[in-house]
Amino acid sequence: MIETFLKNIDYFYETTKIPIFILNSNNVITACTQDFFKLPKDCFKHLLKSSIIKWKKIGILNTKSDIIFFIKYKDNMICIGPMLLNSIYQYRSIKQITFFNFLKTKPQLDEVQKKCTTFNDHSFTYIQIIYHLLTNDVLTIEDIRKILHENKQSESKDDLEELKITKREYTNQIYTFLDEQKFLKYIHDGDSISARTLIAKLIKNESELLSNDKIQSTKYKIVSIVTLITRQVIETGVHLEDAYGLSDVCIRKVDTAQDMNRLNEVLMRTIIDFCTLVKKNLSTQYPLWTRTCIEYINQNLHRNISLDDIASEINMNGKYVSVQFKKITGEGLVEYINRKKIEESQFLLINTKLSILEISTILNYTDQSHFTKIFKKYTKMTPKQYRNMY
Repeated sequence: MIETFLKNIDYFYETTKIPIFILNSNNVITACTQDFFKLPKDCFKHLLKSSIIKWKKIGILNTKSDIIFFIKYKDNMICIGPMLLNSIYQYRSIKQITFFNFLKTKPQLDEVQKKCTTFNDHSFTYIQIIYHLLTNDVLTIEDIRKILHENKQSESKDDLEELKITKREYTNQIYTFLDEQKFLKYIHDGDSISARTLIAKLIKNESELLSNDKIQSTKYKIVSIVTLITRQVIETGVHLEDAYGLSDVCIRKVDTAQDMNRLNEVLMRTIIDFCTLVKKNLSTQYPLWTRTCIEYINQNLHRNISLDDIASEINMNGKYVSVQFKKITGEGLVEYINRKKIEESQFLLINTKLSILEISTILNYTDQSHFTKIFKKYTKMTPKQYRNMY
């Protein structure tokens, strides 16, 4: 297996711009990508002793500028990287890229641009493939999260302190990056429930302050989040004036907010409004009456929505609406209503202290038992089990 892999690392690099190094048991390079920069044979000895986070057969060495993955294979160590954590255009000097600092002859930034790639979801997929090829096991994003939060009892105080620093750097770079991709995917799909749930969790777990003033620091972060969202919704086809107009409204509200509760309210409302824009854009292919149905349902999740209510709202025959809605959207009215209510309940379970009974009442279920039955149908778990996951 290792021989086959070695024969293809140059082709792999040519295709992906991700360099690969094979280290022996002494952490000395025995084989590597030929077209990458020439490195000292023992250069990884120092790196492996610095800030690697270990987890079974996988390791991660990261700084604020770059990242390398390590996979153990028999007596060898397979090094995948370095990959940059930011666009090359964000670096003004090669000294800002940590990996190249130990080289006696440092490359120029334009050389790095040609020979290095940026770490993203595509490069992570390549790492997953290599990992599976060498270990016959699966590497997931959840595994990466485990790396971040795994504590080792055997670490010395100095090593533990370094591990904490590395975890913090990693959290601010890769962990955030992977979750950022997931968050933007939710925005792209117009899924405000999942987007709000994820961003609430990230903000709750965030420890780094961008200002000594916590409120001001949160304002900075919300503005950066809104900037990301704005770019994403424009990519989905939302008109520039609509996207930037909503962005401006949000930023003005953020600027005048005086406490954390208000900031959280502004952010969550903004996510809902942006996702609504996306949904409207995605649903322009639907007839007007179908879009009106969807809007009516989304605005009345707290009510017991009946087919007669919907038919009356759009002034159409109920049976016709029911049949045509499924033909057009691929989902029956009852299924759509149930799914949207369950999505709303998921958000409430994670982000509020409301009891399960209170949530079922708010969403107008006949009783908690009925709510639990429907919830389990769509999520394969009870509301209590779902809440305990977070």
